[in-house]
Amino acid sequence: MSENVTKMGRTGGRPTRAVLRRAAALCFRDELPDVEIAAELGVCRRTLARWKHRPEFEAAYTAWYRAEVKRTDRKRNCRIHDRLDWRTGGAV
Repeated sequence: MSENVTKMGRTGGRPTRAVLRRAAALCFRDELPDVEIAAELGVCRRTLARWKHRPEFEAAYTAWYRAEVKRTDRKRNCRIHDRLDWRTGGAV
């Protein structure tokens, strides 16, 4: 096997959608610097930077963003619901 084979099992070319989704998820979580995210994906930091400009990456990142907004809205609505007394329509 060639030494240039990445964790994706490939020697270059376009990344798969699954790899771009994983990259978007790691970038969205913002827990690691880009260098470590790239290492996790088996590519160099520059490749990750190029991927960030691909429409597939942007779509996956936007999907993560929308899911997070939806999750936090649900959480906020639950807190509001907990503070209201629904029988009388007023605050507890």
